[in-house]
Amino acid sequence: RQGCHKAMNKLPVRLWLVLLVVLFAACSTLPMAVDPSEYESGERSLIHITNHGWHTGIVLEAEALLSKLPELRQQFGQYDFIELGWGDAGFYEAKEVTSVMTIRAIFWPSDSVVHVVGLLESPSDFFTHSEVKAVNVDRQNMESLLAFVSTSFYRAESGHFDNLGKSLYGDGQFFRGTGSYHVFNTCNTWTAKALYSSGININPAFKLTATSVMSILDEPISYTRHE
Repeated sequence: RQGCHKAMNKLPVRLWLVLLVVLFAACSTLPMAVDPSEYESGERSLIHITNHGWHTGIVLEAEALLSKLPELRQQFGQYDFIELGWGDAGFYEAKEVTSVMTIRAIFWPSDSVVHVVGLLESPSDFFTHSEVKAVNVDRQNMESLLAFVSTSFYRAESGHFDNLGKSLYGDGQFFRGTGSYHVFNTCNTWTAKALYSSGININPAFKLTATSVMSILDEPISYTRHE
């Protein structure tokens, strides 16, 4: 056994990296992005992307989201906007983040949650200490975006969402998510999938950080499909 450990310790760093890639390739990358519509309606809806430091999320008009997810209407029906984020269950819900927790969240596949918060004011007014960017989305592609968001929630056999407790801020809740969180499937990858689903030309696989997601919105936005 000691000989085995010594042999493993002598493995080149490059080989370890290959093994890590193989390991995570077998892990869940759910929820999957939804292909945007092949046609544009010409009508636009406004969505917002929030950057809270190293975590990003999306903000949708409440009525648009609740029309797709009526399960949330009882709790969030009185709000004008709803912010959603997806991430590691242990890290996201923790009251105090440790370095061990951070490393585990990045390198070890774990359960996911969806963070949902209702807003009574515009995202820019509510998140005064965070970066907020507005994006125009074709109404046809809003359906693809809403479909992606819908599949991000885990549903029990009864069809109900699994409520896990109060949100980090504001009035909201954590819900059990679909898919596993890991280094190649992060909260920012999730936001990139949402943007792709809404018709924006972005490759979610390479958007692992908040900066990489927000940088797409700093330039003239390219859309994937046109009429």
